[in-house]
Amino acid sequence: MRLLNRTTRTLSLTAAGGEYYQRAAQILAMVDEAETSAAQESAVPRGTLRVTAATVLGTRHLYRVQVDGPLAGREFDVHTGVSLQGCAT
Repeated sequence: MRLLNRTTRTLSLTAAGGEYYQRAAQILAMVDEAETSAAQESAVPRGTLRVTAATVLGTRHLYRVQVDGPLAGREFDVHTGVSLQGCAT
């Protein structure tokens, strides 16, 4: 299939080349739209955030994540957990 007419002085699209160009331009516009939509979806963090820490860190600092941290007003739940773990030697 021939898409271009080329001579030493001119370059032009054939009828098939023009149709191909139009369809390719539509596809690229749809790809741009899909990328924009996906970027907007991931712009705001959401989901579940789980934080586990040692008892001292948890009692002194982790409560601030829920009370006055930068996560306030976001579209996800914050679950903090303080656990005591030990190892036997």
